[in-house]
Amino acid sequence: SLDEWRKDMNEEIDSIKQILPDAYAGSYYDDDDDEWGEKAREICRWIRSVLRKIIHYQAEHQRVVNEA
Repeated sequence: SLDEWRKDMNEEIDSIKQILPDAYAGSYYDDDDDEWGEKAREICRWIRSVLRKIIHYQAEHQRVVNEA
């Protein structure tokens, strides 16, 4: 439902707001492109989590539309 979606997204936003302030950003001058900072890794993890939820809720919405 829309309320569940809103609750999940608010929880996701709250989680990234708690994680990012303490995460190490990495070095701007680091020549090693494979060595991302902790912030970048956390943001990627967070984006994947949000995308999974978007896909889940889109599928649920489509199921409800198809049943109507």
